[in-house]
Amino acid sequence: MASTPHEIWVELLHEQPEVVLELARGAGVRLPANVAVRATGGEIRKTRPDSLRADLVVQLRGSGKRPVLAVIVEVQLTKNSRKRRTWPVYVTGVGAELLCPALLVVIAPDAGVAKWAQRPIAIGHPGFRLTPIVLGPRHIPVIVDADEACRRVRLAVLSTMAHGRGERAYDVAIAALRAASKVDEPRRGDYYTFIFDAVDESVLRTLEEEMARGRHRELTSIERHWIEKGEAKGRAEGEASARRAMQQGILHALFAREVDVPDAARDRILGETEVQQLETWLVRAVTADRIADVVDD
Repeated sequence: MASTPHEIWVELLHEQPEVVLELARGAGVRLPANVAVRATGGEIRKTRPDSLRADLVVQLRGSGKRPVLAVIVEVQLTKNSRKRRTWPVYVTGVGAELLCPALLVVIAPDAGVAKWAQRPIAIGHPGFRLTPIVLGPRHIPVIVDADEACRRVRLAVLSTMAHGRGERAYDVAIAALRAASKVDEPRRGDYYTFIFDAVDESVLRTLEEEMARGRHRELTSIERHWIEKGEAKGRAEGEASARRAMQQGILHALFAREVDVPDAARDRILGETEVQQLETWLVRAVTADRIADVVDD
């Protein structure tokens, strides 16, 4: 299962690449009609020995052997100037690899990132610059109708990820949850998790209160996943608390034994996340005479 927002976007678009074409056409991009659609990984082999990788390449195929067009899809959730410099390489590299025209579509659900991403990229060669086609939040539909969400479940989940913290976050989340509830496991649980992670805690609290009042009975299947999410969050918080306690225990033991702790050693202790290592240092600290007795070089 995908774990980061970026991975979720890429996975859902890979499952149904037609969504990319639908969003692009809605933004005014002219694409060939009556073509077969095939999604592939974005590895670009001809550009350099160690290759580069775009998020997704959607090939549009007609009746011939070669694609008639390649749509390179990049999901951009944050500003990354170094990443932008690779986009022209993707366009020329995919075109050379597939021997067909290629265009770049950047999906940026954050309005600020979308504005940044659509700036032209000057390559340096006279007259050669790339202006990305950017699909921002205004190009991703706000799906609040349950029937529409059921017909377009992946787009409904993506709608939540794009608008799950906006004015209609609750309505978007409910529509997506209703659509996801009709999907077979294990995908249903994945979609629930994607939606939960996309919205504010206030939206989840409102949903919980509404369900406690007897509303949304068709969503009872989310309760197990809700509990699992809460348990996972609790485990993570408990582990973090235990690590903090051991870190402080090591420093307190060294203070009690009047051991000088340089800033570098303190930072290393406070930055350590492996419980086993912290336990080892804590045992050493209670008998240490110098910092070298505790923290290995």
